[in-house]
Amino acid sequence: MLFSWILALTFCRAFFSPLVILLHATCYISDLIFVIIFFLLACSDGLDGYLARRYQLVSSLGAWLDHVSDKIFIAFFSTYWLFLDSNPLVIFVIMASQIRELIALSLRSAPFAVRGAKEHFGVVFFGKAKTACQSFALGLFFLSLAARQSAFFQIAAYVFLVIALFFSWVSLFQYVIGLKKDFYDLYLSVIVTGK
Repeated sequence: MLFSWILALTFCRAFFSPLVILLHATCYISDLIFVIIFFLLACSDGLDGYLARRYQLVSSLGAWLDHVSDKIFIAFFSTYWLFLDSNPLVIFVIMASQIRELIALSLRSAPFAVRGAKEHFGVVFFGKAKTACQSFALGLFFLSLAARQSAFFQIAAYVFLVIALFFSWVSLFQYVIGLKKDFYDLYLSVIVTGK
């Protein structure tokens, strides 16, 4: 039963992200309510994982759903940031981060293409740090809206966004290094068998 609640918590992050943005963009909720809901959704990322580990309910389904929910959460709120703030730095960093996400998704699923691979490449520390920094940067930016364009919160958001970009590319290189053997095996398989 608890397992179902943990999965529901993870699913809510993905489900409510576009809904909350829609409500805010159409002025049905205030900036302050938007920020509070954003932070609740962001905290659910850590809470679902903590509960799963605490009660020994970690599963492949939960890990996959958490990963997908993180991507949906970050993608929707990052895109909304682009809508609200046309700063060239923000545009560049968010686009570079999204490109990295596409590359990392391909790399993380690559072991399935290798004959005999039984697991996909897991999450690395810098990948988790990247998601945390992205969430924090988004939260600071949205907090600046509630604080009537507070320069302090905006600058802090930009700093954390750049740190998140750094972590993004470091974690991508970790994925590449981790997959080196799988790609080598795939290469040998293609050369030897011609398939």
